[in-house]
Amino acid sequence: MATATESSLSRAERRTLDRLTVALESALGEDLLALWLFGSKARGEPAGPETDIDLVLVTRRGSREDGELVRRLLERAAGAEGTFPLAFQTILHTPEEVAERRAKDTFFMREVDRDKIVLAGSEGDEFGERIPFTRRGPGEGGGVRARSEDYLVDARECLAAAHATLDRELPSRAVSEAYYAMFAAAKTALSE
Repeated sequence: MATATESSLSRAERRTLDRLTVALESALGEDLLALWLFGSKARGEPAGPETDIDLVLVTRRGSREDGELVRRLLERAAGAEGTFPLAFQTILHTPEEVAERRAKDTFFMREVDRDKIVLAGSEGDEFGERIPFTRRGPGEGGGVRARSEDYLVDARECLAAAHATLDRELPSRAVSEAYYAMFAAAKTALSE
């Protein structure tokens, strides 16, 4: 299993994640099931100016309160280490959501499972096994792949987050969320 030292994280980013991990373990206790780094930073790819730090957080509740807690703790950790909190993209899931995405064999979960570096908790094997996707026939959801439906769910969630962020008068964060909504919608089209 890869470790954070094998990633392309800067020292400050690594320290930010260390602080965040300790804070999440303290705040969530047994409700924190897993925290994973994935994506280009986990793969050790060279970082560009637009490279973000992708995280998956699995909690028992997966609630909005958990999401708000992560944002607050991340802002503190990033502030203490001089990193930019919006560079950290955290996706919050319950174990059931991870199992569902694995069952649909989504591109997202394949990428996470392939690249993840465990920062806290487990590797997530207990959250369900991947099952290869199959194209459904007419009358079974329009004949689209299960992973396409998953991308549409992502697009809707990101769009809702963009609206909520804009309502909180955080336009730069809203633009980021809207970008990811469009990105998920584009992946839907490409997955068919």
